[in-house]
Amino acid sequence: MFHHTARTELLYWSLSGNSATSATFWAPPILRNYVQQNRHLPGVPSAAEVEENGVELGATTEILLQKIEEMTLYILQLEERVQQLENGKGGEE
Repeated sequence: MFHHTARTELLYWSLSGNSATSATFWAPPILRNYVQQNRHLPGVPSAAEVEENGVELGATTEILLQKIEEMTLYILQLEERVQQLENGKGGEE
């Protein structure tokens, strides 16, 4: 079910594939404000941090994979919402 909350709980697999880890992603209006203020996604190092500390390939890959999974899960939620709207249900409970 699609909800407009500040954050939505996710379950994603660690890179090792051995354990599920709980994570959150931010609802679009909250995320939009965060990005406008900070100029980077939550959990992703800023340009200044990368310039100061460099890039650690393993950690960066893990962050990128997490962001891809967050986007995929969000797209699936949007698809569910579209289907509800097309079926005239509107997602109201």
